Amino acid sequence: MPSDAGPLDALRHVRPGPVLRMGRLHFPDTPEGNLALAVAIARILAAPERAVGPEDVWEFVDREAAHDVASFRDAQAQSRQIGAKWSGGPLARIAAPTLALHAERDPLIRPSAARALAAAAPNARLRVMPGAGHLLTREHWAPYADQLHAHAMGS
Repeated sequence: MPSDAGPLDALRHVRPGPVLRMGRLHFPDTPEGNLALAVAIARILAAPERAVGPEDVWEFVDREAAHDVASFRDAQAQSRQIGAKWSGGPLARIAAPTLALHAERDPLIRPSAARALAAAAPNARLRVMPGAGHLLTREHWAPYADQLHAHAMGS
């Protein structure tokens, strides 16, 4: 989200449909319900044509359960993320090379957010990851890592 976007302005970059769908999800607070909830959220956040199943989220759910955490059950998490404020200075003062990555098929955040962020930071580069959604599924881990590596190496 661009640093100059206040809570109301940030809404222009967020697609409301997925937020509303996530708000309507209800599953029992059991290990099975946690897995079903995580799958439902992953399906909302993945690229629209990506089939998501339990195999895509079970490891995450198990890791959280081992620490008595279920972050996807936090009803206020989405609001905190949308309303999160940039605590640094203006993006225009960034001196380091900057890379803004955005998922081409992100059902939650519009590309306008990445374009605005890249435009606000001097010499920033915007890269759109083909086929990726808001949820980074395994097939996009390597391409994202490649983009970060190339950026770190200055290419």
